[in-house]
Amino acid sequence: MEPLFFELAEILAAQGKLVKEQIKASGAQNRALRQVDIQSLQAAVQKLTGLAGQMAVLDKQREQVQSKLEQALGLEPGATLSDILPGAPAALRDRLKELQLELKQDFEQLKSLNEINGLLTRRAMQVNETLLQIIASGGGETYQHSGALKRSDRPPGVLDKTV
Repeated sequence: MEPLFFELAEILAAQGKLVKEQIKASGAQNRALRQVDIQSLQAAVQKLTGLAGQMAVLDKQREQVQSKLEQALGLEPGATLSDILPGAPAALRDRLKELQLELKQDFEQLKSLNEINGLLTRRAMQVNETLLQIIASGGGETYQHSGALKRSDRPPGVLDKTV
């Protein structure tokens, strides 16, 4: 059973490194959104997509190891790391607690960044939609055939440039 706890610690450490990379990539995405830098935005999204795939693989491995530990410790399926910790060797217990806390804090930071990025993305989409409406509402002639200025009943399109 002890080798399973060591394996769990290795997986959690790998997840910790990966979530830190995700935080960096989300920060790059945030900067790209704020600076309207399409190339940097695409690079950040590609990086995040790759990291999400790697995290899914590690998470599956973690779940398998935790499942084996649940069985070995006689715990109900779906037990949390906190439930498993009391059965860990004393030497690893502190390390696992430390990894758990660090992961929790990093995931909260990542969640916060993702929420901000989502807001920025929605705002950019609103601006794009407004621009398209302004462009699409144009049309018609500026001058009548007689040369007189054609008056429109609707006001000209206005775009709020603040983000």
